[in-house]
Amino acid sequence: MSNDISIKAEGLSKAYRMFSDMNQRLKHALLHSFGKEYGSVFWALKDISFEVKRGESVGIVGENGAGKSTLLQILAGTLQPNEGWADVNGRIGALLELGSGFNPEFTGRENIYMNAAVMGLKNKEIDKKFDEILDFADIGDFVEQPLKTYSSGMKMRLAFAVNTCIEPEILIVDEALAVGDAVFQSKCYTRLRKMVENGTSLLFVSHSVDTVRSLCSRALWLNHGKSVMWGDAKEVCKEYEKFCWKKQGIEIGTEGSKAEKIELSPEVLKALNDGVEDGLDERGIPNSLFLPNPDFDNILASHERYGTGELHILNYLLTDSGGIVKKTFDYNEIIHIWCIAEIKKNVDSDFAFGVTVKDLKGNVVFQLQDTYKINHLNALAGDIHVFSFKFKASLTHSTFSIRSGIVAYKGGHAFSGFQYNFNELVVWDMLETAALFSINQCPLYPIGGPVSFSDKLFTLKIEKEE
Repeated sequence: MSNDISIKAEGLSKAYRMFSDMNQRLKHALLHSFGKEYGSVFWALKDISFEVKRGESVGIVGENGAGKSTLLQILAGTLQPNEGWADVNGRIGALLELGSGFNPEFTGRENIYMNAAVMGLKNKEIDKKFDEILDFADIGDFVEQPLKTYSSGMKMRLAFAVNTCIEPEILIVDEALAVGDAVFQSKCYTRLRKMVENGTSLLFVSHSVDTVRSLCSRALWLNHGKSVMWGDAKEVCKEYEKFCWKKQGIEIGTEGSKAEKIELSPEVLKALNDGVEDGLDERGIPNSLFLPNPDFDNILASHERYGTGELHILNYLLTDSGGIVKKTFDYNEIIHIWCIAEIKKNVDSDFAFGVTVKDLKGNVVFQLQDTYKINHLNALAGDIHVFSFKFKASLTHSTFSIRSGIVAYKGGHAFSGFQYNFNELVVWDMLETAALFSINQCPLYPIGGPVSFSDKLFTLKIEKEE
């Protein structure tokens, strides 16, 4: 295998024989050698192939039972495949089942030395790393106590510290961070990013697609043991999210096509364009919203759109408070989002106009939605409607994208009891990328990101009593 490849898998398959009762199991054990087969075969993995380059971070997504943990166990060497092969090139650190590889009767100190030795370190090397491991794990005097006295969080802290402080060339993580508190999780993700930057290959399983998008450059989507999609992490996570929406009953309509410019009838165009000038009209709506927008058309041509088609977004733009279209805004400037849509079918439903601001890696920075107000749309085919939000650009100096769309509800009602009826969602029109914008550097000092709010500070001197 090439030195720039850390992991290569070809046709990996893992099968288990399932028995309905103990009699079947016993018959199979006694008569299998005579060609008699009992029970049924369940393929936990079937024909999985991929490779991980040195220093690359790869995420694995899929529902429970998709085969994610089985795949990681084969790569870590704790399971053998029935078919295919996997080649791993480099020292492995593996965080699989919580506490795996630890002896509950041993103290934390003894487990540190035992695990590090299994990974190939000598006692002198472990001695040099011990204080770093203990400092990162932050378990204090418990290091001298048996592991069976530890909480699940403490076990995870110790396991993560050992497996990352030994500087593995390949790190395999199976949802292990889920049991940690928020502060320690943040600490772990910071270390994972630094390890990847320093050349460690990362294979990471998580149910959080936002985490996979943030940490990983490529991703593998498994479903019922088979590979559904392998490629760019943002694209894989996007498709997996839509799959999850469908499983929850959300109607998302047409998929996989590039967004297309919507052609308006001459009558509608004339009504929109009559008397258009720069700035805001008498209703406070930017006149540019009713004019052709080449920038929006270019975005539509290269990004995905999906929806059931009750309405079509015709134009989407960002302006300042005076209605002037801009692509770049100053730090803390008010940004106005404007969307104009044509109703294609008669509608009568509660609806939500949603805005998700992302960085260029696809990580969600923040979302905008009128959460506490029920908006209703009763409109006829051919009607034109305008939707708008505004927000303060308390963002770091960078470029951001906006995913935006309009969703409604199958029964017409947003609420079921006292909660949103999420399983009844219908996506009328959704643009994966509706707009791009940049924020200028704050002139006072560099802003940490991605979001940095600025507000007035209250101070008060408390006079001492005489």
